[in-house]
Amino acid sequence: MLAPLFSLYGKVISFEVSSSRIQDFSFFTVCKEQGISHPIIIEEKGPVVLDCMGTDVNVSEFCQKKFVDDKRLLRGVISSKAKKVMCQFGSEAVLKLSCDKERDKVFCQDSKRGCLQLKNFYAFNLELVHHSLVEEVFNKTNISCYYQVKLSSDEIKSLNKDASD
Repeated sequence: MLAPLFSLYGKVISFEVSSSRIQDFSFFTVCKEQGISHPIIIEEKGPVVLDCMGTDVNVSEFCQKKFVDDKRLLRGVISSKAKKVMCQFGSEAVLKLSCDKERDKVFCQDSKRGCLQLKNFYAFNLELVHHSLVEEVFNKTNISCYYQVKLSSDEIKSLNKDASD
């Protein structure tokens, strides 16, 4: 399933999420839950930061606190059009980012390190299981990152048992 494409960092070529689910919250609700008693003036300061009456609220951190035990939490982003904060979940995510712009090269020097940095923005609770730099046509390079839900050894045993039954 193709998830909504919110580009936080870099030029995203694709961001595909399996079992994608989005839970959204109004700006007002997010500010209230962060302790702002009367958030009548709320402005966006970027793709992940709200200004709630002069207090910066990172929406990724909001989602992480709100869903602290959910292993499938990917990220929190602002939907400008809907005026909502969206917490996105999924069991797997595949991110492909272009390396052709100067700002993106920081992620493309070493695929493992780059994918681990990008994980903090696109797949917070998932585990990096594959990373690569892919040479495309016209000598363009892309970084490809594959993330998957972290499973405990008991969860893996349970899945293996279910598969063998």
